[in-house]
Amino acid sequence: MNCKIPIEERVMIVAKEVVKQEHPGTFLTDYELSDQDVVYIVKNLWEMTARLVN
Repeated sequence: MNCKIPIEERVMIVAKEVVKQEHPGTFLTDYELSDQDVVYIVKNLWEMTARLVN
């Protein structure tokens, strides 16, 4: 699948949707997380997972 949306933007869409579904009326900032924090966490998890798989 060739998606033209940058991975960072896709991560934020998913993160915000998960928070909205799990805790209606709650936002990432309620958890004291910025968009950059979420992207940083996901990128590091992605890299760690890739290392474990390879």
